[in-house]
Amino acid sequence: CLPNDEMEEDIIPCSEGCQEGKCIEPPKNLVYNEGFELGIGGWTSSEFFKIITTDKHSGQKSASMSNARMDSTHLIPLMAGHKYKISYWVKLLHEGDVIISGLGNDENPVAYKTGEAQVGQWTKIEYEQLIDSSGAYSLYLKCFYMTEDTSSACYIDDVSIMEAYSAHCYNSIKDI
Repeated sequence: CLPNDEMEEDIIPCSEGCQEGKCIEPPKNLVYNEGFELGIGGWTSSEFFKIITTDKHSGQKSASMSNARMDSTHLIPLMAGHKYKISYWVKLLHEGDVIISGLGNDENPVAYKTGEAQVGQWTKIEYEQLIDSSGAYSLYLKCFYMTEDTSSACYIDDVSIMEAYSAHCYNSIKDI
């Protein structure tokens, strides 16, 4: 791997990650039905979770939640010692609404993270989590209220879990 200031003319970037000085493929999203374009497929929740087409960050659909927790039913295989980037877009509809998320399974309880989102506009929530033990994980998203108003609501779209890389790797044009 070469720092950007040491690049030569015959070297081009090949990905966002590097392992032992070799180029690797860019990370892929591990979430099934990340934009809810397939309806509720891959997700489970209470009756306060539904798919909508009236407001979305991208695509044709998003998920609407009201005082609900939404779980990915498509288990995500994650490896111990690896760091993963979790991201999603959220739109809170009322002052006092809160969105939290986290990864977990039967052996690893969920460590929820609170998202700092704006009311009335789509906001990207993004953080990294180090995995302690390998296994199949679920992603949990929960929208609830923190005020006396008992009607929380939020929209979720473009959910992503990708392996996080911190290095850049470069490949010579001569090798292509």
